[in-house]
Amino acid sequence: MLLLSLMISCGSNSQLWISPTPTSGVFWTPTQTPTGISTFTPTVTFTATPTQTPTGNPSATSIPVATSTAVSVPAPVVNSIKDDNGTGDNKDSENGSSEVSFSVFGSHLMGPGAAVTFTDVDFGTVYTGTVNSSTEGELKGTITIPGGKYVIKVTVGGKTSTDAVYFYKGSGTYEKS
Repeated sequence: MLLLSLMISCGSNSQLWISPTPTSGVFWTPTQTPTGISTFTPTVTFTATPTQTPTGNPSATSIPVATSTAVSVPAPVVNSIKDDNGTGDNKDSENGSSEVSFSVFGSHLMGPGAAVTFTDVDFGTVYTGTVNSSTEGELKGTITIPGGKYVIKVTVGGKTSTDAVYFYKGSGTYEKS
């Protein structure tokens, strides 16, 4: 620990030592000695409530600050999905089971436990993709799925998107239901 002391000379026989050691609520109160020379006795007080002083008003009093250790993760929002292998739309033209590279777009897509699920609308089968990278606005990954119509969900930090975004695989006409 680095201690830096500053000596202030107050006349020929009195000295005051100040140390910039971090303390909370230090107040110096003068006391008289029998010879009439003033000395300063430190009085230290501590508060358990974090405070913050309003800016712009040096005479303002401190205001208690609420603290919390819980971090709230917003639910992911999915706006669209595109096939990275094909024409950049929400459809892969291959009928059979194959690997699809995809990008999901929206917000709050980055965080702990990021996962993308493709749920077959007709049969209810759920497939989970591999997330390769994610940012707040885009999540990239791969998945192997058979032909069909899928609703896409993204889960981040234990929260799952509620948006109905569809991905189509194979030939045929698919209509949103």
